[in-house]
Amino acid sequence: RLVHSFIQFIQKEEMWSVIFVLVSNKVILALVHPCISLQTPPQKSRQIDLKAQRSAVLGLGCFWEPSESLTKVHGIRNTRVGYAGGKPNPTYRSVCGGDGNVEVVKVIYDDDIISYEQVLDASLEIAKPGQKRQYLPLIFAADDDEQFCAQQWCDKESMREDGLKSSDFRVERASTFYLAEEYHQEYWQKQRPRFALLASFVVIQTFAPSDSFLSSPEMNRAITIITQVIAAFFILERLFNVQVREEPLASLPSLLERKR
Repeated sequence: RLVHSFIQFIQKEEMWSVIFVLVSNKVILALVHPCISLQTPPQKSRQIDLKAQRSAVLGLGCFWEPSESLTKVHGIRNTRVGYAGGKPNPTYRSVCGGDGNVEVVKVIYDDDIISYEQVLDASLEIAKPGQKRQYLPLIFAADDDEQFCAQQWCDKESMREDGLKSSDFRVERASTFYLAEEYHQEYWQKQRPRFALLASFVVIQTFAPSDSFLSSPEMNRAITIITQVIAAFFILERLFNVQVREEPLASLPSLLERKR
């Protein structure tokens, strides 16, 4: 009944009126992904208990996939993607243009559950570095202790099956992490449901019997409208979610103090 009512409504209204109603009632957000918003998500979902929490800033190649993979590691509380190691106030465009910054993942982890070295071990397993500086395997140390521990880890010569070694990582000092544009945060968590929805439309239009409701002009128009809304969100979030925020690299408490 809901689908039938929706189709009847579409037949009566113009496309942009339908889009307005869908967006205003947040129906399209449920269709695409619950995390998508043209505004910055509420900070409550990203607040971290500071007790025993530490952060590590790592260059692991294109930051989209590693940022998602690391959230599955026990003890890692959150990840955020951004830039470090180059000119001040970078943007995604300037980083791609070679401003010296690296795409990095800021890993927030519980030092009582997982150690800094174990975070680096997990990062080695999921890193997909490239040849450009933007995608180099790098560890950005916030202080002398972190630099010492990171260099020790690199010197261990750990190696994964495809030959990438811990010694392939370089350690650099950095004082600032630039939080990337909002549309980069939780990138695949947002995009995967969109692509799945679009793929389902392709399947419907390709394999549905010609005499079925799924092949009717009404359904085809509904699919067209929803596809256009998804495309509109894809474009709008890149026009409006472009703020890059500067965050100092904090290192509290001291790694060496924690080890003692």
